[in-house]
Amino acid sequence: MADPRFEALEKRIENMAELNRIFDALYPQHDSAYWLKTLKAHDIPCSLVSNYKDVANDPQLLANGTFLDVADPRLGKFRTVDSPIRIDGQEKVKPSAAPELGQHSVQVLESLGFDEQDIQDYIERGVIGRKQDQTV
Repeated sequence: MADPRFEALEKRIENMAELNRIFDALYPQHDSAYWLKTLKAHDIPCSLVSNYKDVANDPQLLANGTFLDVADPRLGKFRTVDSPIRIDGQEKVKPSAAPELGQHSVQVLESLGFDEQDIQDYIERGVIGRKQDQTV
């Protein structure tokens, strides 16, 4: 604060590029825990910018059930973000793997009243996709 280039807010704004260069040289000298402690000790508002690993292991997010494990037949088990929407009195539906291309084509057409012969014709002509192990 004794440096005349930074002693007043107006001067700090005027010399912001130089101030940023000074901080850019200082920050790598210590880890983030040091800087958080030091800045907070001087009542300087600050927070850590989290990376993906930090977010995925955040105790508050884990406690709130933000992440869910999903099993996918092709990808295996993976973690995803749960929907933040909660409706009082309603049980949340857990996410599941997305259907494969054409996985429900036959069922959808059947539910719309298409007969087996028309559906088989659509499959053979490539009009609809279907999962390889699915037959009419």
